[in-house]
Amino acid sequence: MPKAADEPINIIGKNYLRRQTLFVGFADLLAALFFYLVPESPFDRRLAPVLAAASAMYFCFFVWFECCVKYLHAIVIALSLAGLCVVAFVVHMSGGIASPLVCFYFALLVSEAGYGVTSPITVYAAVISYLCVVLGEAFGFLSVNNALSKAIYENHVVFVFIILTIAMHMIIASYISKQILRKLRSDFAEEQQQTQALLKRFSELDAHSHIGMLAHRMVHDLRNPLASISGYVELERLAPGKDSAQQAMLADLSETVTQISNTLTNITRFGRATESKKQRLFVKDFFNNLISIVSFSKDAAKVRFRRNYPQNRDFCVLAVRQDLQQAYFNILKNALETVKENAGDKTVEISMRSSAGMLEVEIANNGKPIPEEILGKIFKKAVTGKSGGTGVGLLITRDLLAKNDISIEIKNMEVEGVKVITKLPLCGNERQGGENG
Repeated sequence: MPKAADEPINIIGKNYLRRQTLFVGFADLLAALFFYLVPESPFDRRLAPVLAAASAMYFCFFVWFECCVKYLHAIVIALSLAGLCVVAFVVHMSGGIASPLVCFYFALLVSEAGYGVTSPITVYAAVISYLCVVLGEAFGFLSVNNALSKAIYENHVVFVFIILTIAMHMIIASYISKQILRKLRSDFAEEQQQTQALLKRFSELDAHSHIGMLAHRMVHDLRNPLASISGYVELERLAPGKDSAQQAMLADLSETVTQISNTLTNITRFGRATESKKQRLFVKDFFNNLISIVSFSKDAAKVRFRRNYPQNRDFCVLAVRQDLQQAYFNILKNALETVKENAGDKTVEISMRSSAGMLEVEIANNGKPIPEEILGKIFKKAVTGKSGGTGVGLLITRDLLAKNDISIEIKNMEVEGVKVITKLPLCGNERQGGENG
């Protein structure tokens, strides 16, 4: 992603620049009137026409702004240089090295950085114009009308100290303001990118809900033909004259039809829209259904799912089914994407254990570990180690789980792989029975 500060002035910068131009034009006009009308002014009255000319320059730029947009970057630099000439004259007319209006140099440098202009010309021009004024006065090329300035010019040590200090602070002010504004623009651009990624992700979630509705309708249309096939198979199995090979073939066909029917049931359960309220969910059934859906993914090819469940126990939790489906679907999908690059064994293991009213579910894989620099901030901001990834999937997963009082932690395995540990509060309605896959 290109740095925002290295890009041409954006729309926000253009609007700011136009308003700032109008403001500076009025400020210069008021200053010109002040120096011209105030009686017994300590400053030279020649400041008035110079400031009036500067005001006219800024007003002309404001009026013809839209015509200048094509060359805006160069025009801003030209305006800055013209502004420096005005500031140099103002500093000379208001006391030279002792002028209180030297602050205009800093205001101009910071303002230019605010417009997003990255040219180094201005800061060096500011230093040179300031040195021309004070050195011109010190060596007698320009008149000196200020007693304090005369005393400073006569003391060479103080004179050198002041000009070096002012010049150094001009350079520092220009550099720091550009760095700060570049960081702010970069952070803003990153937030915009994350916002777009989140919007894209939520649009995908919405698309998934529509796909779920479509799958529900397809399953509904397939159930009757499957029931008919199952019935014909059973009739054939009961018919006389079948040898053992034919009976075995029919038994395999009956089992296949039953598996298809169970899978379709799981698909409808996953895609069904439900109310956003908590309900009792039996965790082993929930994960068995989820695995049957994830198994259809292209990344699940040759992946071995290991179910390390406690035998004869199925834990119950109270949660919003849709939240858990989306969260654990994201976790399993990430696990499949991690192991798909493995040349050998590809394993995703789901383990469960209960303690003190909490159920710990661990989803581990034997893929590549997560780099430590990403692992350390994986839930703090959108980071990703995947090509084309946005990094927002895990943030959404964390929020969906937190909404149901479920914690999540991601760790690298000691040998190889990654494990995701979630802790769910049990609701106490444990069910006996189940299998250890």
